[in-house]
Amino acid sequence: MEGTEQSAARILAVDDDAFSRYLYVGLLSSLGYQVEHATCAADALELLESRPYDVLISDVMMLRTDGIELAHAVRRRAKFADMPVILVTALDDRETRIRGLQVANAILSKPIDKVELALQLKSLLRTRARILGLRRQLDARLALWTAPAGVQVPADPPPPLLSERAVGQGSA
Repeated sequence: MEGTEQSAARILAVDDDAFSRYLYVGLLSSLGYQVEHATCAADALELLESRPYDVLISDVMMLRTDGIELAHAVRRRAKFADMPVILVTALDDRETRIRGLQVANAILSKPIDKVELALQLKSLLRTRARILGLRRQLDARLALWTAPAGVQVPADPPPPLLSERAVGQGSA
């Protein structure tokens, strides 16, 4: 889903523990997010394919497929490349955290700190909104550049890309 305002953001929370899922739904709903949950990686992938989400939050330690493997599976799908992934773990070993950060945008410790989660989500959603905006600008520019001969294109060019604005400001 491209609307990433907090009230419109849809989050998929994945955990094989029923009490943890209950906590995710309560906590994330209280922060103003729309929340759905899955009990395992396979169910999560099925939900991701069937409806749009803005963020995936997954526990690391789950039966069959763990959260890190789920994050890898999500990253292998091009249509989810920009979706932020947050991993949550009760493990405090360095190796697990490093493995998690190689594929996820953030890794949080259990018990989840509500303020830390809220700030991570706000930051990740803001970044995702910028990425999607830049992608729309790029798509508009590509449409102009690749329009067949004789096709009328808008007279006004799309707004400059972020890098062009930065270059323009640097040369003044």
